[in-house]
Amino acid sequence: MKRFLAVLMLVVMMCGCVGLAEEQKFDYTVLEKLDGYNYDKFEKMWSLAGEYRIKAADGYISTTLIALGDKESVQGVMLTAGVYKSDGSLYSTIDKIEILADDTLISIKMMPLEEQQARLLTDTSVEALRLISEAKEISFKITLKNAGSGTFDPTEDEIANFVQAAKAIVENNMLSLSTNAGIDSEAIEKFEETYPITIEK
Repeated sequence: MKRFLAVLMLVVMMCGCVGLAEEQKFDYTVLEKLDGYNYDKFEKMWSLAGEYRIKAADGYISTTLIALGDKESVQGVMLTAGVYKSDGSLYSTIDKIEILADDTLISIKMMPLEEQQARLLTDTSVEALRLISEAKEISFKITLKNAGSGTFDPTEDEIANFVQAAKAIVENNMLSLSTNAGIDSEAIEKFEETYPITIEK
C-alpha cells in the first residue's frame, strides 16, 4: 500500500500543478472479494492491484494496474512497470508498453520515476482498459530504454489478475470518479500529451 502511495506522490510531483479536486463518493467495499484487494486500517486506505509478472533468468518484468483511495473516494488509478533483479532492485527502464488486445493495439508511453515507471490513468483511458478487460487474447511488447524490446504471450492464468483489475476499474467507473490525486486539469492535459496512450484498431 505505502509503495503504491509513494508512486502516486512521485507522479504528482512530476506533473506539477495541484488543485482542489472535488471528491466523488466511491463504495470501496464492492472490491473486497477480488484478488489483489487490500485495506490498510491504519492508513484508512484501500488498493486494488492486478499484476502481470514475466519471469526472467535473473529477475522479472512487472506490469501492474493499481487503483487506490480512501474510505470515500478514488485517489488515483495507475499503470506501473519495471524490470527488476531477483532481489527486487530496479534493473532497467521501460520506455513503452504495447498491448495487443485481440486485433487492437494499445500503446502506452511510460513516465520514468526513480524506482520504476508509471502512467497515471484518467477518464481518457477507459476505452483502453475496456478493450483489455474484454479481449479473448492479449499479448505484450515491452520496449526498454536503449535496450531493445521483447514480446510476451501470457496464458489466461498469468494475465487473470491484470484483466480482473482492468474490468473492476471500468465496471465501477473508477476513472471518472478519481480525483487524480488533486492534479489540476491543465497539468493532466500536458501529462497526457507527453505520455500518450494510443489505440489502433
